[in-house]
Amino acid sequence: KAIQYVIDPNEIVDKLMFGTAEVSDSTVRPIQPYYKPVMKVIRDLPMAERIAKAKSLLAEAGYPNGFKSEIWYASGGSAEFNREMGTIIQAQLAKVGITVELKVIEAAVYSQYRSQGKLPMFFRGWTLDYIDPDAEIYYCMYSQSSYLTKPLGFNNSHVDELILKGRALYDPTQETAERNAVYPE
Repeated sequence: KAIQYVIDPNEIVDKLMFGTAEVSDSTVRPIQPYYKPVMKVIRDLPMAERIAKAKSLLAEAGYPNGFKSEIWYASGGSAEFNREMGTIIQAQLAKVGITVELKVIEAAVYSQYRSQGKLPMFFRGWTLDYIDPDAEIYYCMYSQSSYLTKPLGFNNSHVDELILKGRALYDPTQETAERNAVYPE
């Protein structure tokens, strides 16, 4: 929770993407149905308040002076981009006492370690597969998704039920009121 307060994606967009990207305040992208800007409440706070809240959360968790960790990224085509993004995030986390070392590893080993949950912090991204919230929510939140959820250790049976219900209610010809209730929850 502390990390989500201190990371400033706008700084990443400005410095690394030269303003050519859009920050999303949700797992679901703004162009998709069911977009709900859950992170906007945090990101609208002044940075000084966000940093104070992050420090408070770290203290509550037993890390009043922060902690040390590593951010891993894969070698290859996006390595330079990921190193630069890691450097920005490294500086942001340092503001609340979180010290991270950037580590690069061969891409195939990175993928294997990520899938096995062996990396304490890492970068992962993908392009939009199709305009439906399932394209992102399943990979980020379904407990049996080895793409992202298993490596992060996220497991919530209620969320799993909602995701499977949303999939079962999918009809490419129309949205239903029942499915409209599933994704916002």
